[in-house]
Amino acid sequence: MKDKSLLFITSQLPYPPYKGGVSTSWNFINYLCRHFQTSMITILKWDDPDYEQEFLSKVDLDRYYSYELNIERSPATVAKSYMQGVPINIVRNYDPVLEAKVKEWLDTYEFDFVFVDHYEMFQYIPDNIKSKTIMHEHNAEFVMWQRYSEVSTNPLKKLVTGMESKRIKKMEAAYCRKADMVLANPNDQEILLDLINHESRIEQIIPCGEDFMLDWPDLQWENTEKSLLYVGSLGWEANVDGLIWYLEEGWEATKKQHPDLKFYIVGKQPDPRIVELANKYDDVILTGFVEDLEDYYTKCRVFITPLRFGSGVKLKVMNAMFRGMPVVTTPIGSEGMPVENGVHLYHTQDMGEFVECISDLLVNQTTWETMRTESRNITREQFSWAFQLANIKRNILSLTEPVRA
Repeated sequence: MKDKSLLFITSQLPYPPYKGGVSTSWNFINYLCRHFQTSMITILKWDDPDYEQEFLSKVDLDRYYSYELNIERSPATVAKSYMQGVPINIVRNYDPVLEAKVKEWLDTYEFDFVFVDHYEMFQYIPDNIKSKTIMHEHNAEFVMWQRYSEVSTNPLKKLVTGMESKRIKKMEAAYCRKADMVLANPNDQEILLDLINHESRIEQIIPCGEDFMLDWPDLQWENTEKSLLYVGSLGWEANVDGLIWYLEEGWEATKKQHPDLKFYIVGKQPDPRIVELANKYDDVILTGFVEDLEDYYTKCRVFITPLRFGSGVKLKVMNAMFRGMPVVTTPIGSEGMPVENGVHLYHTQDMGEFVECISDLLVNQTTWETMRTESRNITREQFSWAFQLANIKRNILSLTEPVRA
């Protein structure tokens, strides 16, 4: 019986669940609808309106409100954010109409809980709220900007991103203190606790991606071709930077060892910098959006995720491990997961070593098969949505009543 009510507020329609953050939000809202009387307020961005009706047909919501809002990152937006003294993404996710709707619902309906998905949406939570508030930190946002600043070679970009990191850090700390509970990735949990001096309750959540792939049969070496696979949002700066890094500093070295190698880059709306680089090489293929990745998982031999900055658990890496596709990434790409380098995946920040790890998996069948098996074993033992979501429910209910066995 759904004896508690919950309002879910999010910055993007959590559907279709084809990429990391959206996939996590989808699993949350789908589960919460089954266990709470759930209402939802969402911003619609980009092509979200195209999927809205399909999303609504799949969830059991008491009330639903959406508002289209697309504020681009621009000099005007940056200037406005500095005038208001808030981070850029706070400005990009604010609208007075949306603020009025949240206030109206909180004044009209009695919600036991308000679940705030993404820190930028906590700006809509009034100081006098009576409901218990849960903030889901998809990642420690300020850490990502801090790392971006550290790898930037452009002095102006380094300065601007460093300043933005400090502004976000201040805002995230304030929101974490204000929330009754914060849900965070394992690698962000300690960072956030230190940030707020242990003043709020921070619970661990491990996003589990497409864990259903663990039930699928093992990939077979003999069915693969000598090719690399990358899957991700090709407009997200961390992904764009990482791909540029590999294509400029690693691809030709890899091709020198393996002239017959192909590289499939899967994702929609690629950044123009990626398109320009890919067009220089006949064997770098931009596939566009692919709904079913199984054909690529089964034919490609190595999954790569060259990340130089970012934060949180990387679902594209976890999904490849669920499928048993050997992964080469960086320490940032594998953070938050209890994996051993050289056993469950390869990770290195050195591009020369990155290329050698790829080469090893391209030609060494024994290493490839061992990593395939070990990556599936570790994820099967420690990651599942069923466990994570049940734990979230217990944590939410504990805010208003004793934990039930």
